[in-house]
Amino acid sequence: VNVLRRLPDGRWQGDMFDGLGYVRAMEKNGCVLTGKRALLVGAGGAGSAIAHSLVLADVSELAIHDPDDQRRQSLIDRLNSLKLGKVTQGSPDPSGFDVAVNATPIGMQGADRDELAFSVTTIAHASAVIDAVAFPWHTPLITAAQAAGLPVVTGADIFVRQAALQFARYTGVTPTADQVERAAAHARAGA
Repeated sequence: VNVLRRLPDGRWQGDMFDGLGYVRAMEKNGCVLTGKRALLVGAGGAGSAIAHSLVLADVSELAIHDPDDQRRQSLIDRLNSLKLGKVTQGSPDPSGFDVAVNATPIGMQGADRDELAFSVTTIAHASAVIDAVAFPWHTPLITAAQAAGLPVVTGADIFVRQAALQFARYTGVTPTADQVERAAAHARAGA
């Protein structure tokens, strides 16, 4: 849960928008997920939500890599119990995948660090390279993917889509596509 609101009767209601915000940002950036092979690096809270949304978006295969074997396997088992698609153990090598997602904190230190969650040099083609790090959005991974000519979806794109979903859920008012795009441009300019 990353959003809470108090109900009129005093109870709390929680929700998680990481995964759906991710999928919406990918789709907005032209990434078709249906039938694609996806690699997700990071099986923590955000990674779990993203993995669930990728499976619901009908990827043909989702490979998950995380250095914590128990956390990775637990997520794989939970997703496979839903019987929605093929979820397997992956490695940090994105070769052969259409979509490569970083859902780790790697990159939060900004462009002054060279560490990458996975190497973009092994990606021959991709529908998208996605980085969950919202700020700064120009992470080393995004910079390397852009330099390699690969399409990217930034954390700022994702953050704005999450915020739009949260706003709609808790106010009943859905922001227009133009409002979301202006907010995304503002987030990228300020990050």
